[in-house]
Amino acid sequence: MKLAAEQRAQRHAEQRALATIARDPVLEAHCRASPDDPAPWAVYADWLIEHGDPRGEIAALHLRGNAGRAAELLAVHHATLCPIDPRYVTFEFRHGFAIGATVKLALYEDTTDLTTATETLLASPMADLLERLRLGLAAFGHGNNWRPAFERIAHSAVADRLRVLRFDAYDYDDCMMHWIKDADFSGLWHCFPVLEELRLRGDRMTVGTLDLPRLRTYIREATALGPGEIEAITDRARPALAHLELWLGGCEADFVDSLQPIFDARGLPALRHLGLVNTNVIDLVIPRLAGSAVLPQLESLDLRMSTMGRHSAAQLVEHAAAFRHLASIDLSQNQLSDDEVAAIRRVLDNVITVDQRDIYDDEEDVEDPNLERHRYAAEYE
Repeated sequence: MKLAAEQRAQRHAEQRALATIARDPVLEAHCRASPDDPAPWAVYADWLIEHGDPRGEIAALHLRGNAGRAAELLAVHHATLCPIDPRYVTFEFRHGFAIGATVKLALYEDTTDLTTATETLLASPMADLLERLRLGLAAFGHGNNWRPAFERIAHSAVADRLRVLRFDAYDYDDCMMHWIKDADFSGLWHCFPVLEELRLRGDRMTVGTLDLPRLRTYIREATALGPGEIEAITDRARPALAHLELWLGGCEADFVDSLQPIFDARGLPALRHLGLVNTNVIDLVIPRLAGSAVLPQLESLDLRMSTMGRHSAAQLVEHAAAFRHLASIDLSQNQLSDDEVAAIRRVLDNVITVDQRDIYDDEEDVEDPNLERHRYAAEYE
């Protein structure tokens, strides 16, 4: 067994020594122009094999359905193709080539910083066809600062072909969302002319002007939005925006007024999915939606993780006719009782009502005639 391991290590060393990095921008352009057609990607794989670039054989293995062997070969050449610790970067492949990457560090054990790792990835051969990028945290809690990594991305050769950008690769086990605050993404969105999907997760961000003419999907997760964040999405026409999901968090009643451009469908001709999620003002949102200009054009509605109770149930029953055309209305993780769920289901057969939360998580025995006052969104600060 020891001999076999030594022989394998020797073979891998020889493979690495023979490897070269090659690139043909014309063939890359053909691949980008035909994302669903494997033929130009196979041609590029053959060309890379001829020039001794291990990405060619990795792609060929994927194209032959041998993803496991492709992963083994990538591991052999990882230091050459992407000199980041492989524990902290994962790739998404199309026709054998990396078109997506996630960089997520182990914050409690790693000495590499997110900015350096991101910069290294963007300069590596694995980024030549990259169009999707997702980042985890730069540091734990309030120490998180995405700005330097964002600047490196914006000023990289990848920026003008990036279609998906996400700053959300963390969950509750990594860090509570409301500890991630004050990220600054302003002033650089013009560097992403073809960006179609943007996802940001964390509280009170400075988003700035979202001059993203091709934006199709915007998902903003928060327990509290920063000043101007609603205006950042409603300040101009969004002709391509089809999916909008806003986690409103804890807010005052007059905050709902800032959503009026969305209710009016102002500059949103393509919007088909609307999420107004994780909010304590859902009782004010529902009647505004029911009489809105945007509702008839929607195909699905997401009202998860909020404080729906008897008032919300009564509103949905009252305005049921306005919501019946929707393929789905997600009411999961609210605070509806069984009777309230049943009342809604009697008039709407398109609702999702799973995983309703208790009104009191820690005070189940408290008696209070005004239980509605003690409701909280699922994620709150």
